[in-house]
Amino acid sequence: MTDKPFSLQEFMPYRFAVIADKMSRELARTYAEQYGISIAQWRVLSCLLSGAISGQPVTAKHVTDQTPMDKVKVSRAVANLLERKLISKKTDPSDGRAAILVLTTAGNKTATAIKDEALRFEQHLFAGWTLREVAQLKSLLDKF
Repeated sequence: MTDKPFSLQEFMPYRFAVIADKMSRELARTYAEQYGISIAQWRVLSCLLSGAISGQPVTAKHVTDQTPMDKVKVSRAVANLLERKLISKKTDPSDGRAAILVLTTAGNKTATAIKDEALRFEQHLFAGWTLREVAQLKSLLDKF
């Protein structure tokens, strides 16, 4: 054990959690107001958008593996997006028990618009940072 005094505000995992939560909530306010999308729904849409771009099929399990969300949260977000007709699902030909999730035309339009908002948000966050500083931060985060 160490004799170092403990300060929650200086504890790095706590600081990361605070920063991540603050950024996520700030961005969420934008897409919640404009599109009625929750954080969980946005994460599902963004996984599907990435899958569509890369040509990789996306299942609910893939979303769970790629995001900090459990199966229940993913399932609820998927159910809501299906109900809103922003996504559809089809049977996975390689595993008949799994369903591949696909953006509908409306879902693609919504996901793309939110992605553009998210990229503007990120650009705003790093206004005043040099490209080198951003690259250093990304490199340091990659170490985790």
